[in-house]
Parts: sequence; structure tokens; C-alpha cells
Amino acid sequence: MDALSVLVVVSVIIVLVFDYTNGFHDASNVIATPIASRALTPIQAVVIVATFELLGPLLGGTAVANTIG
Repeated sequence: MDALSVLVVVSVIIVLVFDYTNGFHDASNVIATPIASRALTPIQAVVIVATFELLGPLLGGTAVANTIG
């Protein structure tokens, strides 16, 4: 493999790791609010957030990214 291919692979891995860790921060912020206000139990909050974190990009597409861009 040439240097450019290695650079592309390393860059993609770094981006995927960042996305994965960024998801932890987003999910924890979303989950903490209903739990702290006692609106939901922790299990309910995790199930609801996991469901909509998965469905958001699938159903919403890239509308937010296009708006920001």
C-alpha cells in the first residue's frame, strides 16, 4: 500500500472513533435530563434514547447537516 492509502485508512479510523465517542456524550446528555427530573426511569430513558438515536439519521436523513453546511 502506498502512503496515500495508509493515510486514508488512518483518517477513516480516527473519524469513526471520534463519532463513536461523540455518541456517548450526546446520549448521556439526552438520558440525564429525564432521569434527573424523574420523568422516566433509567431503563425507560435508555430504551427511548437508543431507539430514537438509531431512527433519527435513518428517517431524518442529512437535513440537519445540509442546513449547517
